[in-house]
Amino acid sequence: MEKQTRSGSRKAKAASSQVGARTKKRSAGKRSATGGVTPVCTAEERHRMICEQAYFLAEQRGFQGDAALDDWLQAEAKVDAANILKAVVEDRNDAI
Repeated sequence: MEKQTRSGSRKAKAASSQVGARTKKRSAGKRSATGGVTPVCTAEERHRMICEQAYFLAEQRGFQGDAALDDWLQAEAKVDAANILKAVVEDRNDAI
């Protein structure tokens, strides 16, 4: 085992505080009371949007075949991508 000298622990603390300061600057944005990023929509809204998108996908293929799971997964990906884009745009607008 190595003994850590006083100067070594001071250097580690200084480096740690510098990293923390940089992280705080970069992570500016909407924060909730719990410290996480505020979601663009609620879980219920997300579920509703996925349901609607999956319906539209099934309608586009004429409701033919057994592709409900594929429609759902594709709809989920589209909704999540749109929500991520919306969050990025809102974060940029808030930063300006």
